[in-house]
Amino acid sequence: MANTAGFAASGGWAIIGNGAQVIRYTGLTGSTLTGIPASGVGAIIASIAYNSSITQAPAVTGIPASGAGAILYDLIKGDDVNLFVTRNDTAAQTTLAALLSTILGDDSDGIQEDYIQDRRLSQTEAEARGDALLALRSSTEVSLRYKSRDPLTKAGRTISVSLGSPTSVTADFKIQQVVISNFHPAPDFYPDFDVQASSTRFSLEDLLRLARQGLVKGIAA
Repeated sequence: MANTAGFAASGGWAIIGNGAQVIRYTGLTGSTLTGIPASGVGAIIASIAYNSSITQAPAVTGIPASGAGAILYDLIKGDDVNLFVTRNDTAAQTTLAALLSTILGDDSDGIQEDYIQDRRLSQTEAEARGDALLALRSSTEVSLRYKSRDPLTKAGRTISVSLGSPTSVTADFKIQQVVISNFHPAPDFYPDFDVQASSTRFSLEDLLRLARQGLVKGIAA
């Protein structure tokens, strides 16, 4: 080769010309790719014309031969290869572990896993997406219930709550559900609005997802 700059010294794959040949090498010696198999996958199967181009092929390296992270099944040409990026909020995990230990006596690590799948993201974008989800969901959910005669009370709206001791709650809550009852014949009174609200909006889709993951007991999914 005229120049091996850009090729991995530990080996990899190289594309010759317009991609008609893809070869495998295991190392570099001077200006030569070495360790190319004589036959089989990664071998040179046709003559290479002088002045042909050769480029480093994109490849995932460092995959262990066995154990955690190893390839367990044969990969078929055309299979997707996607990044798996993990983000953690250790402070939220510690808080949840303490709550579970206090309330349930559960010796938990406080880790709750969730997945976001988007096959178009780079590693940087995936990390940002994970951090955004943690910012929305990592806080412990707080819920409350109250009654009101405010006719503007509707599910999905946000209410601001400021309660002193002993409740000591000051936060914004999403109204999850409203049950209207006790209608009055006289126009001077609005009916009762029985409201359930929480610090995060928990949708039916969220409930079904937890049921599929086996995190909600008593629900068949």
